[in-house]
Amino acid sequence: QTNRYEKAIALTVGDNTTYPFMISQDTSNNYYSYLQTLNGSYSSFFASNPTLNAWNQLTVVYNGGTLTNYLNGTYSSQTSASGNFLNASGIKFRLGWCYNSEYWTGNIANGMFYNRDLSATEVLNNYNATKNRFN
Repeated sequence: QTNRYEKAIALTVGDNTTYPFMISQDTSNNYYSYLQTLNGSYSSFFASNPTLNAWNQLTVVYNGGTLTNYLNGTYSSQTSASGNFLNASGIKFRLGWCYNSEYWTGNIANGMFYNRDLSATEVLNNYNATKNRFN
C-alpha cells in the first residue's frame, strides 16, 4: 500500500469518517487496529507488518478490557481498552476502503466479525483452517 490510510476492513458510520472498528495502515504503512467505544477510542499497532506479496491473516479481538492483535494466528500486540462497542445507526461493513476514494490495491480473501471475543486457540484454529485455501 502507498501511504493512503487504506482500511483492510472497517465498520463505518454512514459515509463519514467515524470508525467503530478498523484494521488500517498509517502513513508509514504500519498496520494497526482501531476501536471506538462509548468510553473513547483506542489503537494498537501490530508488532510487525504482514509479509508483502503473501497471504496473511490479521485478527483483532476485543474482550472489553484489551484490544489484541494477531498476525497469522500468533499474538502480535495489545493495548488496554474499555467500554461498550460504539453501536450507531447506519453502520456499514467495508473491505478495502478509504474515505477519500482510494481503495486497497491488494487482494482480500475474506472479512469476518464475531459477536463475541475469540480465544487465542480459536484465532490459531481459524488461521490453520484457512491458510492453505489462499496461499
